[in-house]
Amino acid sequence: MDKDIKQYWTSVVKGIGEFQQIAEAENPEFNELTGCLTRLLNDSFVKDATEYGVKRWESILNIIPNPGETLDDRKVKILGLLNMTLPYTYKMLDGVVASILDEYTMYIREYTLTLDTVFKSDNEYRDINSLFEQVVPKNLMINIIRRDKE
Repeated sequence: MDKDIKQYWTSVVKGIGEFQQIAEAENPEFNELTGCLTRLLNDSFVKDATEYGVKRWESILNIIPNPGETLDDRKVKILGLLNMTLPYTYKMLDGVVASILDEYTMYIREYTLTLDTVFKSDNEYRDINSLFEQVVPKNLMINIIRRDKE
Protein backbone atom coordinates (compact mmCIF):
# COMPACT_ATOMS: atom_id res chain seq x y z
CA MET A 1 0.00 0.00 0.00
CA ASP A 2 2.97 2.27 -0.54
CA LYS A 3 1.92 5.62 -1.93
CA ASP A 4 4.12 8.35 -3.25
CA ILE A 5 3.51 11.76 -1.73
CA LYS A 6 4.51 13.34 -5.05
CA GLN A 7 1.14 12.36 -6.51
CA TYR A 8 -0.42 15.11 -4.39
CA TRP A 9 1.97 17.82 -5.54
CA THR A 10 1.41 20.35 -8.30
CA SER A 11 3.39 19.92 -11.51
CA VAL A 12 5.57 22.93 -10.66
CA VAL A 13 6.82 21.38 -7.39
CA LYS A 14 7.29 17.89 -8.86
CA GLY A 15 10.17 19.04 -11.04
CA ILE A 16 12.27 20.58 -8.26
CA GLY A 17 15.16 18.35 -7.15
CA GLU A 18 15.04 19.35 -3.49
CA PHE A 19 11.41 18.32 -3.32
CA GLN A 20 12.28 14.95 -4.87
CA GLN A 21 14.70 14.33 -1.99
CA ILE A 22 12.12 15.46 0.55
CA ALA A 23 9.64 12.98 -0.93
CA GLU A 24 12.16 10.13 -0.68
CA ALA A 25 12.74 10.95 2.98
CA GLU A 26 9.09 11.44 3.92
CA ASN A 27 7.39 8.67 1.90
CA PRO A 28 8.34 5.83 4.32
CA GLU A 29 7.03 7.82 7.29
CA PHE A 30 3.76 8.69 5.56
CA ASN A 31 3.29 5.08 4.50
CA GLU A 32 3.95 3.86 8.05
CA LEU A 33 1.44 6.39 9.40
CA THR A 34 -1.13 5.26 6.83
CA GLY A 35 -0.62 1.64 7.90
CA CYS A 36 -1.02 2.54 11.59
CA LEU A 37 -4.21 4.48 10.91
CA THR A 38 -5.61 1.59 8.84
CA ARG A 39 -4.89 -0.89 11.65
CA LEU A 40 -6.43 1.48 14.20
CA LEU A 41 -9.59 1.74 12.11
CA ASN A 42 -9.74 -2.03 11.58
CA ASP A 43 -9.31 -2.67 15.31
CA SER A 44 -12.44 -0.59 15.94
CA PHE A 45 -14.49 -3.28 14.20
CA VAL A 46 -14.37 -6.79 15.67
CA LYS A 47 -14.61 -8.66 12.36
CA ASP A 48 -11.63 -6.72 10.92
CA ALA A 49 -9.59 -6.58 14.13
CA THR A 50 -5.96 -7.64 14.32
CA GLU A 51 -4.49 -9.63 17.21
CA TYR A 52 -3.90 -6.37 19.06
CA GLY A 53 -7.50 -5.24 18.53
CA VAL A 54 -8.91 -8.58 19.72
CA LYS A 55 -6.76 -8.37 22.86
CA ARG A 56 -8.12 -4.88 23.54
CA TRP A 57 -11.73 -6.06 23.10
CA GLU A 58 -11.06 -9.01 25.40
CA SER A 59 -9.59 -6.66 28.00
CA ILE A 60 -12.60 -4.34 27.80
CA LEU A 61 -15.09 -7.23 28.08
CA ASN A 62 -13.08 -9.19 30.69
CA ILE A 63 -12.72 -12.21 28.41
CA ILE A 64 -9.95 -14.71 29.04
CA PRO A 65 -9.24 -16.64 25.83
CA ASN A 66 -8.99 -20.41 26.08
CA PRO A 67 -5.74 -22.06 25.00
CA GLY A 68 -5.87 -23.12 21.37
CA GLU A 69 -8.56 -20.63 20.33
CA THR A 70 -7.97 -19.04 16.95
CA LEU A 71 -8.36 -15.34 16.29
CA ASP A 72 -11.71 -16.04 14.60
CA ASP A 73 -12.91 -18.05 17.62
CA ARG A 74 -12.06 -15.15 19.89
CA LYS A 75 -13.88 -12.71 17.58
CA VAL A 76 -17.02 -14.87 17.77
CA LYS A 77 -16.91 -14.73 21.56
CA ILE A 78 -16.50 -10.93 21.51
CA LEU A 79 -19.34 -10.45 19.02
CA GLY A 80 -21.57 -12.67 21.10
CA LEU A 81 -21.01 -10.55 24.20
CA LEU A 82 -21.32 -7.24 22.37
CA ASN A 83 -24.57 -8.25 20.75
CA MET A 84 -26.13 -9.78 23.83
CA THR A 85 -28.82 -7.48 25.12
CA LEU A 86 -31.86 -8.35 27.16
CA PRO A 87 -34.82 -8.61 27.03
CA TYR A 88 -34.60 -11.46 24.55
CA THR A 89 -36.55 -11.47 21.30
CA TYR A 90 -36.25 -13.86 18.39
CA LYS A 91 -35.39 -10.96 16.08
CA MET A 92 -32.57 -9.82 18.40
CA LEU A 93 -31.14 -13.33 18.61
CA ASP A 94 -31.35 -13.67 14.83
CA GLY A 95 -29.37 -10.44 14.49
CA VAL A 96 -26.71 -11.70 16.91
CA VAL A 97 -26.41 -15.03 15.09
CA ALA A 98 -26.25 -13.24 11.72
CA SER A 99 -23.33 -11.13 12.96
CA ILE A 100 -21.42 -14.29 13.93
CA LEU A 101 -22.34 -16.97 11.37
CA ASP A 102 -22.35 -16.66 7.60
CA GLU A 103 -25.00 -19.21 6.69
CA TYR A 104 -27.53 -20.74 9.05
CA THR A 105 -31.18 -21.65 9.50
CA MET A 106 -32.91 -20.81 12.76
CA TYR A 107 -36.52 -21.45 13.69
CA ILE A 108 -38.85 -22.19 16.63
CA ARG A 109 -41.25 -25.17 16.57
CA GLU A 110 -43.02 -26.79 19.48
CA TYR A 111 -41.07 -24.92 22.17
CA THR A 112 -37.73 -25.79 20.59
CA LEU A 113 -35.33 -23.23 19.14
CA THR A 114 -33.31 -24.91 16.39
CA LEU A 115 -30.11 -23.61 14.82
CA ASP A 116 -28.80 -25.51 11.79
CA THR A 117 -25.38 -24.47 10.47
CA VAL A 118 -21.81 -25.42 9.66
CA PHE A 119 -19.38 -24.32 12.38
CA LYS A 120 -15.81 -23.38 11.51
CA SER A 121 -14.43 -24.86 14.74
CA ASP A 122 -15.30 -26.59 17.99
CA ASN A 123 -14.72 -23.32 19.83
CA GLU A 124 -17.25 -21.50 17.63
CA TYR A 125 -19.76 -24.25 18.39
CA ARG A 126 -19.11 -23.95 22.15
CA ASP A 127 -19.40 -20.16 22.06
CA ILE A 128 -22.73 -20.23 20.21
CA ASN A 129 -24.01 -22.92 22.56
CA SER A 130 -22.96 -20.83 25.57
CA LEU A 131 -24.60 -17.73 24.10
CA PHE A 132 -27.87 -19.61 23.53
CA GLU A 133 -27.84 -20.95 27.09
CA GLN A 134 -27.50 -17.39 28.39
CA VAL A 135 -30.11 -15.59 26.27
CA VAL A 136 -32.72 -18.17 25.26
CA PRO A 137 -35.66 -18.28 27.70
CA LYS A 138 -35.75 -21.36 29.89
CA ASN A 139 -39.16 -22.37 28.52
CA LEU A 140 -37.53 -23.14 25.14
CA MET A 141 -35.39 -26.17 24.40
CA ILE A 142 -32.22 -25.51 22.42
CA ASN A 143 -31.38 -27.75 19.48
CA ILE A 144 -28.14 -26.94 17.64
CA ILE A 145 -27.62 -29.03 14.54
CA ARG A 146 -23.98 -29.15 13.53
CA ARG A 147 -23.44 -29.92 9.86
CA ASP A 148 -20.18 -31.05 8.31
CA LYS A 149 -18.50 -28.89 5.68
CA GLU A 150 -19.45 -30.01 2.21
